[in-house]
Amino acid sequence: MIRRKAGLPPATYFSAGKLQWILDNVDGVRDAAEHGDAIFGTCDTWVLWNLTGGPRGGVHLTDVTNASRTMLMDLQTLDWDDELLSFFGIPRAMLPSIASSAPTQPFGVTHSSGPLGGEVPVTGILGDQHAAMVGQVCLDAGEAKNTYGTGNFLLLNTGEKIVRSQHGLLTTVCYQFGNAKPVYALEGSIAVTGSAVQWLRDQLGIISGAAQSETLARQVDDNGGVYFVPAFSGLFAPYWRSDARGVIVGLSRFNTNAHLARATLEAICYQSRDVVDAMAADSGVRLELLKVDGGITANELCMQIQADVLGVDVVRPVVAETTALGAAYAAGLAVGFWADPDDLRPTGGRTSGGARPGRRRARRGVCGLAQGGAAQSELGRGVVTASARRRRRSGVFAEHGVDLPARIVHDGGDALLLFGAGRVHGLRDSAEQLTQRGPQVEVAGSTPSAISSHGGSRSFRRRPSRRRSTRKAVCCLQFQSRRSDLRRPVAAGSDKPTQGWPPQAPLRSAISWIIS
Repeated sequence: MIRRKAGLPPATYFSAGKLQWILDNVDGVRDAAEHGDAIFGTCDTWVLWNLTGGPRGGVHLTDVTNASRTMLMDLQTLDWDDELLSFFGIPRAMLPSIASSAPTQPFGVTHSSGPLGGEVPVTGILGDQHAAMVGQVCLDAGEAKNTYGTGNFLLLNTGEKIVRSQHGLLTTVCYQFGNAKPVYALEGSIAVTGSAVQWLRDQLGIISGAAQSETLARQVDDNGGVYFVPAFSGLFAPYWRSDARGVIVGLSRFNTNAHLARATLEAICYQSRDVVDAMAADSGVRLELLKVDGGITANELCMQIQADVLGVDVVRPVVAETTALGAAYAAGLAVGFWADPDDLRPTGGRTSGGARPGRRRARRGVCGLAQGGAAQSELGRGVVTASARRRRRSGVFAEHGVDLPARIVHDGGDALLLFGAGRVHGLRDSAEQLTQRGPQVEVAGSTPSAISSHGGSRSFRRRPSRRRSTRKAVCCLQFQSRRSDLRRPVAAGSDKPTQGWPPQAPLRSAISWIIS
């Protein structure tokens, strides 16, 4: 019943069991709840209640995303379910009202004597992972994001369809804007990812900081046969085994700290692969791209391994705080700052990727500037970093006066960006072009350069290089069709194929930088 109605497995992780325990074990709470003197809410409810006056008339509300994680809300009706309330023995009177994530009317107005010191309408509320989905602009069914923190939270947008998981995932409301139909998602929560790197630092002492895990892991070409299951607090999705414990296998005298560091990074990626496979089994959707955020995404090697393990592009945003950005997007939609959710996309609207129409010069086209290992476009192009040793000689190479097909700019097909020695200025994008989505391109290198603005164009300061010829430097940037598959993954900085990846699953990219 719980999974059928709430989309969640029976677990103390969610609100209902904790609330039931308080009602049954703390004297006076149940009686107070039945008379309206004790009320319940999720974290957003508590913040909203205090901002809008607290005991002096504070608003008692929550949104559909937070309510969907209490184990008390019916996913179809978007209301508290009487059968679930009866099962847990929870009085309806103590529960907050449920609204959409960005309602047509504000949730409430902050109290003038409160911390904001004035009356400000509160117009957007989402749960943290749901907000990250909006911040990553995962608005279409089949789009997914993975947040890498102490643990991982991977969500797949399933559109207006409620997909009830049969493979150990959670079904949740992804978001609801205004009076529109709710959008749902599948979620896989992973207990230990970033905390495994912390374990290397705090318990084993083989690194002094999280950033050193990449440096150490890069000292070896593979894991040396070492595999790590970091089940320090059991296994969450898709296994849900609280009795599981961590294990390291494959150790020999040959292995070093570097092998263990690499095995730890791989463990993060393999656990995400488990969740992606479960999502495919539940939804029938094959992941084509994964958007990522969180602290671990700064680890270039880990993200490269993740792309290899999944066989899809791994895309990292420029704005790291995607959760806060998603809440801001919701608030902006509610007040009309953005008229439509599609306006949240990096360049607005959708295009048909992969088109290859005839070539002609785009005189007002792309403003694409790059230095060393990154590129940027005011059309919002994604930039994929990859090993310079991976360069392919096929395709077209960009130069200063790049002959960029205008139709490609408008249709979102494969296109080129450029860079050279010193400062290079691109061409301004017209308002019409800024409503188009550009393609992804592959660039040799690994790190984005400093960016400075110069009117409508942007420039990158080129790092010191032994190259004197601009044309030679330009060869680090290559044209790469989005439809092409690189069949043998190669780790960044290495000529050797990445170990442990099934050869039948093609690799399509390394790490992407989305520039909006």
